[in-house]
Amino acid sequence: MFFSLTPNTGLPLEDILPDDSYIREAFKTRGDAFGGTASGVTVVVKDQDFNDLAIRTKFIDASNQVGNLTDVVVKLPNW
Repeated sequence: MFFSLTPNTGLPLEDILPDDSYIREAFKTRGDAFGGTASGVTVVVKDQDFNDLAIRTKFIDASNQVGNLTDVVVKLPNW
C-alpha cells in the first residue's frame, strides 16, 4: 500500500501553493541548505535469526557498505 502527502493533481506541491505561502519559503530553505529533499531507505529483513552473531555481523557490514556510498549524506548510528 502506498500513501502520498502530495495532492493528486499531477503537479508538484510547490506549484499549487499560494504565492505568499510560508511553505514556499520552507521549500526554498530546504533546497538552499540541504540541496533538496532527502530520500529515506527502509530495510526489511526476512527469515534471519538475529540471535546469531554471524547474521548480525553480515547485516552490520552491509549497512556500513550502504552508509559509505558517496550519495549518503547522513548515516544513522547502528544500535
